[in-house]
Amino acid sequence: MKKQLGITPPISYTEPTKKDTERTEDLVQTLHGSGFFESEQESINREVALGELNLIIQTFTRGMAQKKALPEELVRKTEARMYTFGSYRLGVHSKGADIDTLFVAPQHVSRQEFFTDFVDALKNTPDVKELVTVSDAYVPVLKMNFRGIQIDLVFARIPLPTLRDEFSLSDPSILKTLEDKCAISLNGFRCVDEILGLVPDIATFHTVLRCIKLWAKRRLLYGNVLGYFAGISLALLSARICQLYPKAAPATIVTRFFKIYHKWSWPQPVYLKHMEDLGLNKKIWNPKLYAADRLHRMPIITPAYPSMCSTHNISQSTFRCIMDEFRRGIDVTDAIEEGKMSWNDLLQHAVFFENHKNFCQVICVCDNETDHRVWWGYVESKLRQLVLKLEAMDEIVYSPPHPAPFHFTIESTSEESALSIHTNTPIKDREVGEKKTYHTTCFYVAIRAAKVPPEKPKRLFLDGVVREFKYMLSVWDKIKDNMRVVIRGIKKQQLPAYALESDRQ
Repeated sequence: MKKQLGITPPISYTEPTKKDTERTEDLVQTLHGSGFFESEQESINREVALGELNLIIQTFTRGMAQKKALPEELVRKTEARMYTFGSYRLGVHSKGADIDTLFVAPQHVSRQEFFTDFVDALKNTPDVKELVTVSDAYVPVLKMNFRGIQIDLVFARIPLPTLRDEFSLSDPSILKTLEDKCAISLNGFRCVDEILGLVPDIATFHTVLRCIKLWAKRRLLYGNVLGYFAGISLALLSARICQLYPKAAPATIVTRFFKIYHKWSWPQPVYLKHMEDLGLNKKIWNPKLYAADRLHRMPIITPAYPSMCSTHNISQSTFRCIMDEFRRGIDVTDAIEEGKMSWNDLLQHAVFFENHKNFCQVICVCDNETDHRVWWGYVESKLRQLVLKLEAMDEIVYSPPHPAPFHFTIESTSEESALSIHTNTPIKDREVGEKKTYHTTCFYVAIRAAKVPPEKPKRLFLDGVVREFKYMLSVWDKIKDNMRVVIRGIKKQQLPAYALESDRQ
């Protein structure tokens, strides 16, 4: 008897046909030609960087044990654990992608010390660049460039004096005594392990997920912070279709992916397994119990306890974009099966700016590089609130954000001149005066205005929404005098050249 993976039986056990296999070979060849895969040397560089980071973590953990005068034998035995998760652990990371990493410490290292003492240790490490702490995020994280590799490092403290050989993160009982932030930090690793154990064929899953990730990035649907898909969400969606077609070729599964999720009865959730409540007093996703969970438009639920919604940020506008792209995916994959289109057509770069007439432009500016990374990261984390405020306006049908910010560092004698790079008419810098370095980051939210009767004015008044959003940013407890934001409504003809060029990639 075949083992069932998933909460329902498979739709089909049909084996691949010769044409399915040929289409899969074409798909793999397309992925290799897309620049998705990194070189062997880049893979080695990642492994070296992870090894060096692990040494720093172990040295710090022992150093904290000595600093707190723990018994000599315990100092000698003490060690931390470092794990990877996300796309790297799933085996589907792309060229240049960051590595999600988890630092698991014994009880003598606190979360506060991770964000203070450990950060100080990293600041004194020459190979660490662009270090940013995000201690107040839902999943607190350190972001850095380490030996040329982007790394996101989260932390969990286990209330044990030492982490014994038999210690396992897969054991849910370890969650019982953990503080909530630590449990959330462990969830990413635990989810990846669950996913890999819930797909019928890992090689098939890898090919499908690589394709779906590249599709999401090129179609501008990748970016959890702004209301699009996170990598884990795409992994869960892909894994579920693999469960439903356990013998199918990757090309077939990609085709079914678009058909199934376009006709899915959202907000019916997507699960890889039945949710568990282990009675450990941890909050699990439950729309019957929690009003906030009932607001999720496209719930994709993580399999590891405590189960969470990986797509809680999806808004009315981004949901609409996603559903439009599912529809397009059906049309293109049908044409691929008929031999009328290719996988490159499916993975074609989406157009954003050419498709809209009006935009809200949010520009972050700062004269200090470190402060700027913190500032634009904070504004990005709140930008979804601006989208929701725009969506609530009667005059607006929908307001999808562009998922990627645009960064420019400008040497200029004035901030006005520096910021003009974000217009269609950059201001020529004054010949006299001392030049300063301005770091700028620009976000765009497209605005689709509702049709108005001829007798009513057509102008969109965003002043109230902009004022509210600016105030929200201004009361942040970590804001500094050199952190500024400029928000304005602009039309397509006022867009800077770089925005229109990004549509022609």
